[in-house]
Amino acid sequence: MEVGFLGLGIMGKAMAVNLLRHGYGVTVWNRTLSKVFSLLFTYITLLFPGLFDFASFGVYTITRGISVVAITKKGGYFLEAPVSGSKKPAEDGQLVILAAGEKLIVLVSRLFWQDLGAIANSMFKLKGPAMIKGSYPPAFPLKHQQKDMRLALALGDENAVSMPIAAASNEAFKKARSLGLGDLDFSAVFEAVKSAKDSDKMAESDKTAAERRVCVTGGNGFIGSWIVRGLLAKGYAVTATYHPASDPSHLRSLPGGDDSQRLVLRPADLLDAEAIASAVAGCRDGVIHVASPCTLEAPRDPERDLVAPAVEGTLNVLEAARAAGASRVVITASISSMVPNPRWALDHPGRPVDEECWTDLDYCKAHQVRSALPLPQYF
Repeated sequence: MEVGFLGLGIMGKAMAVNLLRHGYGVTVWNRTLSKVFSLLFTYITLLFPGLFDFASFGVYTITRGISVVAITKKGGYFLEAPVSGSKKPAEDGQLVILAAGEKLIVLVSRLFWQDLGAIANSMFKLKGPAMIKGSYPPAFPLKHQQKDMRLALALGDENAVSMPIAAASNEAFKKARSLGLGDLDFSAVFEAVKSAKDSDKMAESDKTAAERRVCVTGGNGFIGSWIVRGLLAKGYAVTATYHPASDPSHLRSLPGGDDSQRLVLRPADLLDAEAIASAVAGCRDGVIHVASPCTLEAPRDPERDLVAPAVEGTLNVLEAARAAGASRVVITASISSMVPNPRWALDHPGRPVDEECWTDLDYCKAHQVRSALPLPQYF
């Protein structure tokens, strides 16, 4: 295969040598002849000075600003292919090549790119799976990455060097730090990018973050915490209630949770109608009612400990949502309204438990299942 190569600097020379070592015919162009003298003995055919005359048809990959028009006029195909690496990786054939263009042309180009390095971003392969899962164990903290970018921008200012891309990237990392992600891995900047995307959607709908506020009762519980995390990630502001005897401090470690305006924590017993109404006030985008007493032990007073909070507490939440003008209300149910019901499987073999399955009160009375006994009487 014949390959044309433009530019024999520190990186280019090493890349051209690697192509020769792998048996390619290489035609090079360089601005000056001095750079190619060391390659003469490797049978490189020099082409000078016609920059775009070395082929009438082919695939052209570049890493800097060469005219795409000049390439396409010659009948070539253009791929953008920035190279990540330095002299040693170039010499060892360990460069990272980030290719963008028509898929078929990328596949054809793999034939010779594989001898220069990897046609992918190894960093994405390393970080990508964890990023998709929202996991960012710190290998290099985000706050240190942002510090380095800040220092680079300061040096650019001192030397009057324009760095618009670096400046934009720095803003993304600053946003990530404001979301409380500074101590996580630098790849957590992905959360700031997602947050910005959601913010753009909010702007399109002419609604501010303050208007998009949702109340989550029981926000510090297991399910509630995940709901709060998801809402914050989507750009919502959240008011999370918690039982006065519980601890909600872990919510502050969620992405965005350190912003006391975006995440408001309010102690509120479900039976305290005034506290519930105060927490729900202003949450016009919705109320997600998750709070409910949960115990693995038989309650001393089922009526007081389970039924009152589940029934009266839910009514308090619904009334508060109505008064606040909430656009929607989501109520999570208790499994105690559906089980135990040992006859369900006998009467409906193979049928999953669904909305027609209710707790068997007679069974609960006979077996003293007190935690489930009172609930179905009210729903």
